[in-house]
Amino acid sequence: RIKGYLCIFFVVLSLAGCQNHEKERQELRLQGISQLEGGDYDGAVASFEEALAKTSSGVVGEFELDILKYRAEAEYGAGDFQAAAYTYEILMQVDEERPEYRSRACFLSAMAGQADKAKELYEKMYKAEPDSQEKGAMVVRGDPLLLISLFGNLVSNSLKALEDGGRI
Repeated sequence: RIKGYLCIFFVVLSLAGCQNHEKERQELRLQGISQLEGGDYDGAVASFEEALAKTSSGVVGEFELDILKYRAEAEYGAGDFQAAAYTYEILMQVDEERPEYRSRACFLSAMAGQADKAKELYEKMYKAEPDSQEKGAMVVRGDPLLLISLFGNLVSNSLKALEDGGRI
């Protein structure tokens, strides 16, 4: 009989621990969102990382996807374009290769100065969805670093020639 009570006690104790763990994750998420909205991008990234670290199952669910999206936004706000691009690559792996993930990873790779990576992502986007509005919007917006990545060294060599007093 005592063993039965002990078993029930430990089950209740472990369930209470799970509820506290979930509450902490939610609080960290809200804290991160508040920091993001307040312009404390590095603090937001740290809060989102801590919330992700409290995920015990290792399975990526809706909560983790939500946190990853916010984290990418905070990394972008902090000017860490490479980290933000990487976060979108993670999202592509765990939440389908959605066009918005591809286009954001492409744009952020270009912003990080990773022209080859941006071009690779752009080409994958074009092959997967030749009529993608996301792809077209990126070129129409004229994102300069994306254009540099898509047209190789042509633009950067031309700008360098101009800076050196030469002509194109």
